[in-house]
Amino acid sequence: MTERYTPGHTDDAVRFMARRTIESHGAFFVPHIPRKGEILDCGCGPGTITCDLAERAPAARVVGSVGEFWTTPFCRLSPYRAGSGGISK
Repeated sequence: MTERYTPGHTDDAVRFMARRTIESHGAFFVPHIPRKGEILDCGCGPGTITCDLAERAPAARVVGSVGEFWTTPFCRLSPYRAGSGGISK
């Protein structure tokens, strides 16, 4: 059985994913963000929420794990939004 990413990777889907923020799609998690330690964002897509996590937890090491599609230059630009902080790729 071949797995398929339900939203797909159309231009509209990619733009939608790139606009997601912790406030718009992860507000439920904000009270639980550790201030230090490690945070793993599995399936982080373009990394916009990963960057938000790094901004909210500057003393933490934040790692985004991503599938093959997002290994495009689009994804590689995301860490620069949060500066050099604690983001790992």
